[in-house]
Amino acid sequence: MQKRDELLEVLLETFGVPVRSSSRCLPIALCIASDPETPTELLERLATTDNERLLERIAEHPNLSPFLLEILASHPSPDVRAAVAENPNVTAEILTALCNDSHDDVRYSIAENPSMSPDTLSMLIEDSNPFVAHRARLTLMKMDEPHGLLQNIIHMVGTHFVPHKVAR
Repeated sequence: MQKRDELLEVLLETFGVPVRSSSRCLPIALCIASDPETPTELLERLATTDNERLLERIAEHPNLSPFLLEILASHPSPDVRAAVAENPNVTAEILTALCNDSHDDVRYSIAENPSMSPDTLSMLIEDSNPFVAHRARLTLMKMDEPHGLLQNIIHMVGTHFVPHKVAR
């Protein structure tokens, strides 16, 4: 483990940080950010990048500090903010803020995540975007299985099929 961390440190110093979009070390940085054993300190060094794809990977990482999650939650890229919402260590405060995000994809990402709390998903049921609201409703129903699954089926059948009267 120590040898691996030393090697990663040498690679970062050799290629330089921050990692830019055109950088030769971007594939290495993506591998580092994808490794669940990567220490928080190394993730923080990588987070100085301007590469959105790398920041998405960092934002999803389970070792990311709450401080860095908070910073990335306000990143200009909706993909980075959506990745923050999917992080298992994201705080309720950050999720509440992201539930009010101006970008529909960020809110949809929260709405489709079954590991979100029912309170968080309930906030999105009243979303101005019908797709976000519907997804939050479906996710809540799935969380309440098997009753939720039955309600989901009833809701879908009721909205997609209109009973027809047979003319005689």
